[in-house]
Amino acid sequence: FKEYVKIERWKKQYTPENVGKLVRFDFLVLLVPSKTGKSKLACSLFGPDKTFVTQCQNVVEPNWNGFDRDRHPCIVFDEAPWKVVFGNKVMFQPGTDAVCICQSKCQQFAKRLLFYQTAMIVCTNDWVDNDTPRAAAEWIAENCVVQKIDEPAYL
Repeated sequence: FKEYVKIERWKKQYTPENVGKLVRFDFLVLLVPSKTGKSKLACSLFGPDKTFVTQCQNVVEPNWNGFDRDRHPCIVFDEAPWKVVFGNKVMFQPGTDAVCICQSKCQQFAKRLLFYQTAMIVCTNDWVDNDTPRAAAEWIAENCVVQKIDEPAYL
């Protein structure tokens, strides 16, 4: 895959010397047209065997079946629109506390996961635009690194 300076800078958050020093981490957005290798590029950044991929097209929250923090230092949210990200803000601000996810409406059943220093990558062809509410657009801009790629990401 081609190398991108912005992606390499983003990836440095997850080096061992930052464990315990950084309390929150930016997520990466790969804004790339279809059929240009964005999902494969995302999986290559930490290695396909160390990356958990969850499909986010037409969902409210990601599916966590199979995620193992010890095996997956990276999560790829494939085809995730900004609404999924903004609707799960606490999860996308991977801090030092576990996050309550997959919560039932009566709150009797819930799952908690720790995402501290877990790299999060959103792959999408469509992102924040002029129709996005201002509060959502501002929060997203403050918490992510966007890498726009207009050509195939592979060599």
